[in-house]
Amino acid sequence: MRGRTLEEWIDTLGLEQVDDPQIQKPIYRKVSFGPMALTGEIEELISSQIRELREILEMPRTVLAPLLGLHHQVLSRYDPSLRGPGYVTDGTALSGRTAFVR
Repeated sequence: MRGRTLEEWIDTLGLEQVDDPQIQKPIYRKVSFGPMALTGEIEELISSQIRELREILEMPRTVLAPLLGLHHQVLSRYDPSLRGPGYVTDGTALSGRTAFVR
């Protein structure tokens, strides 16, 4: 059984491509979702929302990461279920970007 393609996820979630000149690759987000300043509290919210989204939708990180404009290995920084103990989050991967949070 094959999983959904990236394009199918984009359509299902109602996302649109946004080009971010700072990272030179597309980010997918809902049109009504605006930019967000990252603080420790917001970063924790993003982390928990990413984990919850992946669990609810049973979406692999290799699909979710491109929707956020990230490499799947960078996404593990924000999803505690994907990283080992003692891993420190520094916020650089999502700094200055918009994020997909339900």
